[in-house]
Amino acid sequence: MARALAGSGFSDVAPSPHAWPELPDAADIDRRRASLQQSLAEAGIELNLHRNAENRLDADFFDRLERGESRPLGSGRYVLVEAPFDSPLPSLLDLIFRIKLKGLTPLIAHPERCHEFQGKGGRAAEAVRAGALLQLELGAPLGRYGPLARKVSERLLEDDLYAVAASDLHGPVGAERWLPEAIGFLETHGLHTALLQENPSRLLEGGTLEAESQAS
Repeated sequence: MARALAGSGFSDVAPSPHAWPELPDAADIDRRRASLQQSLAEAGIELNLHRNAENRLDADFFDRLERGESRPLGSGRYVLVEAPFDSPLPSLLDLIFRIKLKGLTPLIAHPERCHEFQGKGGRAAEAVRAGALLQLELGAPLGRYGPLARKVSERLLEDDLYAVAASDLHGPVGAERWLPEAIGFLETHGLHTALLQENPSRLLEGGTLEAESQAS
């Protein structure tokens, strides 16, 4: 996967292991990431790894927020969260508000694949107005997750609701083919620089996006 990412032009990535109680904790993940970074250097793969985790919007996550254990992206202002794939989340706006009260901004992973954003309403726009950011899964516009996710991703792109794009890469098979194809799709639509370069860099550094400044 690292070879495919580097070969597709990525210089920095933030692997996002699931932050679940039954999986390795933050300290263990830090050690594993450092070990992998060393392995990449030894293999001559130029790819910088940054801190990150994918958090479910559940009681465990909010308990960790209370303890100051948010497992944020990069320098610490943003947290990657995911909504349920197959069920609604009527409390979404309240959950975003609770995260914002902790001085953090939720970055919602692959919304085009989540039930809450797949209806005909403007739920994604509501989430953005409430202070969340949306992360496009690069494969969605290519149809890698089915026609519905593709249609939703196209709609959210048309409405300019995505802040960043990411691969959500879980395996190397076919990655060397579809990653460049997905990047080419963004380039064709004039979105490559914002979604894959400028905005991700700001998030990793803990900076503020223009959209956030306007919203505040």
